[in-house]
Amino acid sequence: MSERKSGEDITRAASVVGIGTLFSRILGLFRDVLITSLFPAGTSLDAFVVAFRIPNLLRRLFGEGALNAAFIPVFSEYLTTKSRREAFDLARIVMTALVLILAVISAIGMVFAPQFLKIQVPGWSDGQEMDKMALTANLLRLMFPYVILICLTALSAAMLNTLKHFASGAFYPVLLNVSIIGSALILGGQFDEPVMALAVGVLIGGVLQLLLQLPPLIKRRFYYRPMLQPRHPGLRRIVLLMLPSMIAFGVVEINAYVDMLLASFLAPGSNSYLFFANRLVQLPLALFGIAVATPILPKLSKLAAKGETADFRATFGLGMRLIVFFTLPSSAGLILLRRPIVNLLYERGAFTRESTDAVAFALLFYAVGVFAFAAVKIAATAFYARKDTKTPVIVAAVALLSNVVLNIILMQFLAHGGLALASSISSFINLVLLLLYAAKKRIVTLDREETTPILKSVAAAVVMTLTCWALLHLVGYDYGASLGFRILQLSGIVVGSIAVFIFVSKLIRCEELGLFISSFTRRRGGRRG
Repeated sequence: MSERKSGEDITRAASVVGIGTLFSRILGLFRDVLITSLFPAGTSLDAFVVAFRIPNLLRRLFGEGALNAAFIPVFSEYLTTKSRREAFDLARIVMTALVLILAVISAIGMVFAPQFLKIQVPGWSDGQEMDKMALTANLLRLMFPYVILICLTALSAAMLNTLKHFASGAFYPVLLNVSIIGSALILGGQFDEPVMALAVGVLIGGVLQLLLQLPPLIKRRFYYRPMLQPRHPGLRRIVLLMLPSMIAFGVVEINAYVDMLLASFLAPGSNSYLFFANRLVQLPLALFGIAVATPILPKLSKLAAKGETADFRATFGLGMRLIVFFTLPSSAGLILLRRPIVNLLYERGAFTRESTDAVAFALLFYAVGVFAFAAVKIAATAFYARKDTKTPVIVAAVALLSNVVLNIILMQFLAHGGLALASSISSFINLVLLLLYAAKKRIVTLDREETTPILKSVAAAVVMTLTCWALLHLVGYDYGASLGFRILQLSGIVVGSIAVFIFVSKLIRCEELGLFISSFTRRRGGRRG
């Protein structure tokens, strides 16, 4: 397979994941708009945000993060060097072990929810905050079983991604948002605490997400059935790879946990401000970072299993170049348009202008780190594909320590904005160290073939940034205007900026834009043929 065709395959797979992610994030934004209009920041909404953080952390560690990073390379090796039946049996063994472990964790979590929360948000220990603590504990108990459902879903999606089926894995987050929205609208009036409807929606969404994976798995003749073999060599290898990678892949969530803990000592609503700012940053991160990383890991794992070093480096380099191409303009757009975006999406009902300013303040500092947040996923993936989990865990430990220190320092001056800035800086530290180790291990090469496309992407992003700044000042944004007029104003700025970015990218012949376009044209041509 030629390097260009391989690049088109990766870009096409990334586009499938990206489209699914886009649908999910659009629904997620609608979900956020809905719940911010129903639940004011600083009260019951804080309780839901904090309660949902623990299942999310476990999802990152046991589902989409560490387990996938350990499972995909071993599963790919079994598919490459053994039979499909042996690979499928390995998947069943891993699923059985996963269910048993997570069932125990969920039971413990449901029983000791108040104790977990005292560690998680120690600032909620007095007066009115005690009621919020009790509500958070009830929400956490209700949502803990979601951990089992989403981790099985993520593992199933990882199997399908390795088998070159990306659609169901890309679209399952849509179902969670649909479920939460439906539960908020239909069930919100059925509880003394309406926010409990959101937790019910999370649980229903977990069931729907898992069911979505069944048809493509059955089509490939994979069926769930218990297989308990704790001494299976493949399972043991996955566990050995997974234990250290839990720290490395969970560093973003652990950093977020530290942010949440420290934010509990700040002004009421700080956790919600960080949550909604982070949600906006997650759009380009998921749309480009996760979309590229998802097909890259099985591809790199397959190349590593075959020992094709040159293709491995080329694929890794392509992934990093795609991240640069897409995230730099995204970061600039979020920084320049942060207040109009927050105003347009969230400012209504219980979400006031003061809330807009607070969320936009956090968004400024999160947006600085968009490139690093996304690039770390690709950089770490290169090590996991080679079954090297020690290097990412060492780097992650340094990044985590730096985040804690920076949090404590910066929150003194920037309040919740300091927590967001600390996360961005620590992600850059994580990325730089990973790339230095990658260069040392000759995973990455910084020759002219790699640096020239990156410089072109940077140039296009700079022109787009200047265009966005000029349009913002020329077109303006009227915070007091009607919703339709504000949509028109912001859309004009965004569309104009993107158009200039595409024009400049085409003018200076950015390879990444060509790959993105050809991945679609080749697919349509294949369908016609």
